[in-house]
Amino acid sequence: GKSSGQIDRPNIVMLFVDDLGYGDLGFTGHPTTSTPNIDRLAKNGKILSTWYSGCPVCSGSRAALMTGRQYTRTGVPGVFFFCN
Repeated sequence: GKSSGQIDRPNIVMLFVDDLGYGDLGFTGHPTTSTPNIDRLAKNGKILSTWYSGCPVCSGSRAALMTGRQYTRTGVPGVFFFCN
């Protein structure tokens, strides 16, 4: 149990997904995509649908999110190219 004076803290789940459009999930009205678990999270939580990514590609946007810096200042290139 909680002691008196203890504050409830929210559980926060952020889905950070590449190439996901607003209408691509079940709860946003996609006619054929089935996303029951994400739909349940949306129904029981708060949906924040406005987002500005720190970079137009995945590596840089993740680096910006994790560091709070502009991706060009994180040392992570926008795209990683792997050579064999």
